[in-house]
Amino acid sequence: MGDLPETTLGTTEEVDCGGPIGTGSPLPPGVSSSPGHSGKVLRPRTCTQVELEELGPTPSTIKEQDRAPASSLMYKSSSRLLADFVSIDCGITGNTNYTHGETDILYVSDDQFTDTGINHQVASNDVSSSLDELLLTVRSFPNASRSCYVLKPVIQYRKYIMRATFMYGNYDGLNRANVVKPLLFDLYMDVNFWQTVNVSDPKSIYEVEAMAVALADSVSVCLVDTGSGTPFISAPELRPLVDAMYPSANTSQSLVLNNRLNVGPSRNSSALRYPDDPYDRIWRPWTRPDAWMEISTTETISNSAKNLFQPPTTVMQTAATPSGNSLKMEFYWTFADAQVPNNEFYVNLFFTEFERNTSRLFNVYLNDELLTNYTPPYGSVGYLFSSRPLDPASEYHWALNSMGLSTLPPILNAIEVFTAMHLTLAATASGD
Repeated sequence: MGDLPETTLGTTEEVDCGGPIGTGSPLPPGVSSSPGHSGKVLRPRTCTQVELEELGPTPSTIKEQDRAPASSLMYKSSSRLLADFVSIDCGITGNTNYTHGETDILYVSDDQFTDTGINHQVASNDVSSSLDELLLTVRSFPNASRSCYVLKPVIQYRKYIMRATFMYGNYDGLNRANVVKPLLFDLYMDVNFWQTVNVSDPKSIYEVEAMAVALADSVSVCLVDTGSGTPFISAPELRPLVDAMYPSANTSQSLVLNNRLNVGPSRNSSALRYPDDPYDRIWRPWTRPDAWMEISTTETISNSAKNLFQPPTTVMQTAATPSGNSLKMEFYWTFADAQVPNNEFYVNLFFTEFERNTSRLFNVYLNDELLTNYTPPYGSVGYLFSSRPLDPASEYHWALNSMGLSTLPPILNAIEVFTAMHLTLAATASGD
């Protein structure tokens, strides 16, 4: 955890781990059926070995001598972060750029980042009026076993979001992507395996994302031909983070995103990203009208300077609670659905209280294990997170159960789920 102390929740005494989990609802898939985009995360621990941590808004949660320097934890302005974004639209005319219509982010052509490959436009019948302009072109690599984008400028040992986006769009006219015979190729970050890209629908958008520490003065995103289709890419992107954020991403491992969910937004909401999130994380909406009720506030939700994850206010202004007379919220995922090589999950659960002078207290269960009880802070971001991987399990069932003294049911604002990507080999400086 670096400079921040670990505060273990729960107790060292034996506690009652009862409370049936039930079936609940599966976390929704990501933007597609691509590996790593189904919901999943966290591994269960015994009641005496709880590894979830709580970091509330009060200064007492961090000892003064252990406090990280304020400059490393401050929430940076959108304009300062935007200046360090690396945003590439693959396949557009060389030496050109444009400002993205929805985000105002400047995207540039990819010719300055790679010296191989062929530019293509996606097929016109796969283009809808709502299709993001970023997805209208691709670059493919039919003549190489391994092709790389070298992203820079990068500050060595700074923490970044690395994201790669793919939409086949039948750019080659071969109708290669289908469920029976998907397009498969491997993706690497520097020399470390990141994920297998599995494209089974020409119109689906596939995103792969990781929180990573730059080990050199550049970061390479490499596509490797495995004999099951020509590699291609629509857009690699790089976004700087404050180094204290996501402490489990370090020089020995990265965190690969499985799901990032904005829980309980208004119906028919779209995904949130920059400028709502100054780090340009993509928060996908998740509602369950059959079991949950959406609630919201117009009040600003404050983020403590020591908050390790900095969820955006817009996400924290909406939430879900159980509908009807229910006092329980349930959700789950399975390791099999995750399609990841390592059963090593990390999770962040975000909460805030919208109502003053109320009592909202609930137990948090994972696979019938009582992890902790929790009261969300009013008007500010509270969260529970796993500081190391959860114990492996085939399924991960969560339940938030209202306690007897609570006058309100459980609440949940947002979820992030990651798996560990171990770095077996380090990058070297671009001049080596």
